[in-house]
Amino acid sequence: MEELRRRLYFGVRSNCHAEEVTHMDEPYSVARWMSGELGHDGLPRHRNRWVKGYLQKGGPVSWRLAVYDHLIALLRPTYGVGGGTSKPDCSGWVWLLNDAGHAAFELHERDRAISLFDEAWNSRAVLRLDALEGAKAVAHTALQYEMVAGYLPDLEQRGDCIEVALPRLAEARRMLLRHVPNLSLRSLFLAIGVGVGECWRNLRKLERVGWLKSADNCLTAYRLVESDLEEARSGASVEFQPGDNDYESLPHNKVVRYLLDSAGAAEIFGEYELASTCARKAMTLITSDDDEERMRARLQLIRLERDRTARVDGYEQLLRGTEFGNRGTWPRLGSKIGKQLADAASDVSKTLDHLERPTASWFWSRLSNEWRPGVSTAPVAARRDRTRPASRRAASGTPDALSNSHIGELEHKLRSEHVPGLVHVLLDACHDVNAVQSEPALLDELCAVDHWRPPHRGWRVDRLPVCQCTSAADVKRVCLEIADEFAQGYAPHFRPEILSRLAATPGLNAGQCHAVAQEAYQVSRKGGHFTEAIRAQLALVRSHHQPESPGKVEGVIGSAAAACNVVRDSLAVARGTADLIDVAHSLTTPCARIAGLLASQGYDEWAFNAAHAPIGALIEAFTQNPDLVKEFELAEGRQRGGTSHVEEWLFDMMLARVTTEPVSPPTRAPASPAEVAARFGPRVTFVQLLDTRQHGAWALGAGVTDGSSRYWSSRIDVPLSWLKKIREDITNRITARGSQESLIDDLKDLHNKAVAPWLDQVAGAEIIVLILHRDFAGLPIHAALGPGGYMVEKFRVGYLPNLDLPPPSPGVLESAFLGGWHHGIHARDEVDSLEPWVENLGFTVTKPRRAAEGHHLILDRDREWGIIHIVADCDFQQWPLSSTSRLNLTKDVSVSAYEWLHWGCRASLAFLNACSSGLQIPHAGDLNGFPLALRVRGVTAEISCSAPVRSGAAHNFAKEFYSRLAECDTLSAYQGAQRAILRGCSPVNWIQYLHVGFPVFLNLRTAEVAL
Repeated sequence: MEELRRRLYFGVRSNCHAEEVTHMDEPYSVARWMSGELGHDGLPRHRNRWVKGYLQKGGPVSWRLAVYDHLIALLRPTYGVGGGTSKPDCSGWVWLLNDAGHAAFELHERDRAISLFDEAWNSRAVLRLDALEGAKAVAHTALQYEMVAGYLPDLEQRGDCIEVALPRLAEARRMLLRHVPNLSLRSLFLAIGVGVGECWRNLRKLERVGWLKSADNCLTAYRLVESDLEEARSGASVEFQPGDNDYESLPHNKVVRYLLDSAGAAEIFGEYELASTCARKAMTLITSDDDEERMRARLQLIRLERDRTARVDGYEQLLRGTEFGNRGTWPRLGSKIGKQLADAASDVSKTLDHLERPTASWFWSRLSNEWRPGVSTAPVAARRDRTRPASRRAASGTPDALSNSHIGELEHKLRSEHVPGLVHVLLDACHDVNAVQSEPALLDELCAVDHWRPPHRGWRVDRLPVCQCTSAADVKRVCLEIADEFAQGYAPHFRPEILSRLAATPGLNAGQCHAVAQEAYQVSRKGGHFTEAIRAQLALVRSHHQPESPGKVEGVIGSAAAACNVVRDSLAVARGTADLIDVAHSLTTPCARIAGLLASQGYDEWAFNAAHAPIGALIEAFTQNPDLVKEFELAEGRQRGGTSHVEEWLFDMMLARVTTEPVSPPTRAPASPAEVAARFGPRVTFVQLLDTRQHGAWALGAGVTDGSSRYWSSRIDVPLSWLKKIREDITNRITARGSQESLIDDLKDLHNKAVAPWLDQVAGAEIIVLILHRDFAGLPIHAALGPGGYMVEKFRVGYLPNLDLPPPSPGVLESAFLGGWHHGIHARDEVDSLEPWVENLGFTVTKPRRAAEGHHLILDRDREWGIIHIVADCDFQQWPLSSTSRLNLTKDVSVSAYEWLHWGCRASLAFLNACSSGLQIPHAGDLNGFPLALRVRGVTAEISCSAPVRSGAAHNFAKEFYSRLAECDTLSAYQGAQRAILRGCSPVNWIQYLHVGFPVFLNLRTAEVAL
């Protein structure tokens, strides 16, 4: 022993590394020598510092802990609880136990650490508790115990120890308050407050307390921190809120954690302003190298954003402004940052899924899987299924099973005080309620929920009591009203959906319905829930309409105008974001419904405007970024059960765009019918044909005469099944070249059912411009056969996808492109015969002899032609593969719609003499395939085919068309060609041809004379 003492003394005096002296010595021997040094004359703290300093220079942590174990066992009879009575200064004993506990924690021996910290706490009587150092030792012991308790693997033991830690921290705080003011205590007060908050969060995770009780107790602790910090500084007891103090003298990393913990608790408790204040204060204190806390603060601020659109944009800005949008960095993400990002992405995914944004929800769910440590390796389809809420998967269950499920979920959410989850379950229960007679248990549970009134729960005036429910409609109403009261204070992002549903619930009187709908609109607009805002305006239109007072139209007109503004605003802010596709989908149906309602009430102008509002926006977005079209189609393919390759492609495209492109503002205001009509002539009628589902099919018209507009509407009494059948029958008869009598009968039927109901409204028009919505798309309305002949015999009939004006043009260029190389359809013969007609108009004709050269010129995006005429065979593909439709110039050379969309040339007139190249089936309110490509590339007028056509008939139509261009514009020439052919030929020779776009005068020689 004397030799060991000599070696130890020599090692300390000569500053040698301890391992050089003691690595061969047994822990017990070292502990025995130390006990000899410490076993008399007391154990003041400086002697414990000597032990700690010496052991820290020794071997590994396991060796240190072994020494501590032996040393404590040797000293316990002297200094431990129940030891000797003569203890001049034994404060070092508590610190020795704390140091040993810390070593045990480092070795993950958490039970051993808890035992040591317990012994340290129980030995606190050896401290001078009335002295500052004694109070600090007690605080340090309580904090260490709380920290280790949160890591205990046994959940029951963890909860028990945390409940022990809370009163210990409270006692430590009281002892420290005896020594204020004292600036050195501020960091301890801060640590105690953070520790108390951590205790309550852990108890909530263990389901020993509910979410609100946990958050409330956390905020109470944090308010005490603010008061204690001020008292430690000035001695004055002042009530502060978290975030109010000056934290400059405190460690910034600890203050940041405290502020972010405060923000999280305030958010749960419904104190959103306080949460925002704390998160913003934390951002100002974070150093540049503290990535984890900076990320946490940014995510907290984004999550506090009430506007859903702004929240999604905030997450996208996070990807754009940091390295986290770079896929190559994801494998190197730290576990904490990876989990923070994954949780945030999962949160926004769930929000978007609940708002029926499936593509955007999938994108963020996929991001969550990519970021989360230990990412799932399950197949894509399985991952997709697990991301859906359980209530969605259970929707096919029996009514009793659904009711029991909702009751169980309500009980759980009520017990756990998880208010957002409670609101979500109430919404799902509202969906599934059937007969009130079968829901007594649900009513009992609703009573229990209704009796719980946390501090920030709101009130609804004229709310129906649960006990007065007598029907399923009453139960739905009560579910929604209770859900809204909770959502007001704790889950405001749910309110737009709750209120829009409530406004449509039977049982509300007219005044209640109006008030709820008005509230729904205001909340939805403020929260960025555009679809719900439109639904709210639909309810307001119903409530404003007063058949007994036909002169009172201001309310209806105001609601209709607001709905149209919502549509424009929503598409504008969605442009360039991950949920553009879903927004386009979600707007078309409610807009059609509001148009049908307005038409049925006699508000023709606003019915016309509402029907038109959602169409055309995608074309504008696609013009700015053609890659969106492919993304649009891939998203549709994914939702229809696409392959993993489709999902990977879509994900990469969405990620690339989200991380590089800011949101684009709207480029121009919508044009009025009068402005568009000026491009056609003095007497023009625009006719929209659409099915509004709930209110049937309608023709909505705007007749413009010398700049003055008259709106009208006519109901079309046809079911959707008939529209589908007549379209298929006409196409089949054209394609099969069968009985012409049957085709003529179909065209007569088309006239009688789809045209005759509104024909009187257009009696004075010279030009009819048709805008066919999805269910009417593809119908040859221009060929409808009535008693007075075909439509084209009575009017000049053209088509437009929407009422947007074309971009400004310097005029028609003098160059023309004629391309035809396909021997199977005698394409070269057609372009050779057309060349003189085009040259006679004053054009310089380019007519490549080889298809490859023509292909190069067609896909020269910097080139513009006055006329481009292509004779080809078309390989038409339906949506969502429409961008793969191809113009086969020869058997080996082709141009796809996707290629033309991205790199195609521009033209004043594009004549695609190719089967089905002009078939228009609008999707989500806009075009696709070649019609979309030509529109995006700035073609002013398009002549194309909506169905197959024989080569001889195609050549003849082209000849008739170009022979008339010297005397009139393209629309008049189109009509003249059809009239000339229909007199002696079957309809299959001309009804396929459509004039889409605006009339263009192409006689350059006449223009020169005019100049």
